[in-house]
Amino acid sequence: MLRGAGQPLLDMLVPVLHAEDVIALQEEAEAVRADESMLDYIMALVAATRSSPLLSLGVSPRGSLALLRAARAQALADGRDYLVPTT
Repeated sequence: MLRGAGQPLLDMLVPVLHAEDVIALQEEAEAVRADESMLDYIMALVAATRSSPLLSLGVSPRGSLALLRAARAQALADGRDYLVPTT
């Protein structure tokens, strides 16, 4: 298995989405609303990672943008066009 015997054959793989579908979903996710309070919440999470004694490094500025994008994508997957905090 370690030498590739367990890998699926590429010709057996079937795409789930085409490139155009992915781009359309990315555009939809970017349209998900993020109220100012949600942006403050994300920044509080980011700041907590930067001040935590349990972490060597906190979330970077690019990481905070990625967190916002991930939250928007999750909202879209949940059928919402707005962000909500999760527990």
